[in-house]
Amino acid sequence: MIINISPSKELTKEQQIFASDNHYIVDNFLKYRHLKYDDYYDIVIFGFLRAVKNYFNRSELQMYNFSTIAQYAMKSDLYNHYRKQYRKKRKANVVSLDNTVYDEDGLTFAEVTAAPGSVSDYSDAEILWNEITADMPSDFIEILRMRVEGYNDREIAKKRGVKVKDVDSVMTQIQKTAGSMLANTGG
Repeated sequence: MIINISPSKELTKEQQIFASDNHYIVDNFLKYRHLKYDDYYDIVIFGFLRAVKNYFNRSELQMYNFSTIAQYAMKSDLYNHYRKQYRKKRKANVVSLDNTVYDEDGLTFAEVTAAPGSVSDYSDAEILWNEITADMPSDFIEILRMRVEGYNDREIAKKRGVKVKDVDSVMTQIQKTAGSMLANTGG
């Protein structure tokens, strides 16, 4: 089996043969950690391929056994996968509409959200959002929207192609604007 990655990061013929000869390391890695092949192969294989390239391109790695280099690269990719999966933005709270909100009242979540006050609260939040964003530049609105969706400053900066300090500065300006609006409305 010949292994190759994207055209810009192609393995040389020698690297392809080396990767094929050592592919059992990927299988052993998944088996040892009791990870389903179909679910995790695509996650760890890129670390393995990166290890092959690095092993050939960085002479200081030649003093180590290749399987050690590959194990560390695959562990790193697996760790990054788990870290991304357990971020708040990926783990929304699931609430059953049949659960009681307050035990003493016996009201379900569906009954509470259907109450007249809850619609008003939503409308107030929407009105506040519209007031805050009315005179705001579109890039500020997008940064605010991403923050509400759970992205942190570093992730926003990377996706928007700006510096982290710029995102922090925008968020500070938005907070000041929202704070002064709430102070003026008595909220």
